[in-house]
Amino acid sequence: MLKLTRFLALISSAALIAAAVLAAGGGLASATGQPLVPQPSEWVAFTADYAHVNAAYQDSRVGRFYRGDDGSTRSESGPSKSEVTAIMIKNFYLAKFYRWTPQTGWTEQPMDVPQTPWQAKFTVGMTKGDPIEGFDIIRQVSGNRTIHRAPDLNLFVLINQEPCQWSRTVQCGSRYTNIKLGSQPQSLFSPPAGVPIEMQTKPGGIVYKPPV
Repeated sequence: MLKLTRFLALISSAALIAAAVLAAGGGLASATGQPLVPQPSEWVAFTADYAHVNAAYQDSRVGRFYRGDDGSTRSESGPSKSEVTAIMIKNFYLAKFYRWTPQTGWTEQPMDVPQTPWQAKFTVGMTKGDPIEGFDIIRQVSGNRTIHRAPDLNLFVLINQEPCQWSRTVQCGSRYTNIKLGSQPQSLFSPPAGVPIEMQTKPGGIVYKPPV
C-alpha cells in the first residue's frame, strides 16, 4: 500500500509540473536556465507499429507497441508480426517490469519510477524537425545518431537513426509508424492470468531519468 500511495503521489506531482510548463507556453526554464520542451500534462495513450534494424549486426525485428493512460508500456517483437519472440511490459501502476521469451517464460522484476517528471530541455543539436505521422518533431543529433521526438506524445522517440556497421546503404535504428491515439486495455500491461512467473529481485525495465 505504501508503494502504491507513493507512486500515485509521484504521478500527481508530474502532472502539476508538466501543466506548469504548458501554461508557460514553453517559457519555463530548467535549473540551467534553458527552455523546456512543452508537452502534455498527462500521459498520452496510443498504439504503433514498430520496426528495428540492429546497427551492430544484420538483424531486424518488427512488432507492436502499446502505451496506457498511466504511462505503462508493452512491446511485442519478433522476426515477423505473426511470430512474437519477445514481450516487454513496464507497468507504472505496480512499478513492475515483466518480460517473456519462449526460452525463459515470464519473469517479473521491480522497476524504478521517476521521483520527478522528466522534461527535455533545448540543448545544442536539438532543433525543430519535419512532422512525422502528423506530429510535430524535435530533432536531436547526438554523435552519429539522430533522434526524432514527438512532444505531443510525451517526447516519445518516433525515429532513432544510426549508421549500420555492416552496410553503407541500409539505415539502422528504430521507427514507429501507424500511430493511433486512444486508451488501451489494462490487461495488456500484465502477464496473462494464471501463468507461472519467475520472481527476480534485481530491478529491470528502468524508466528513471535524472532531473534536468
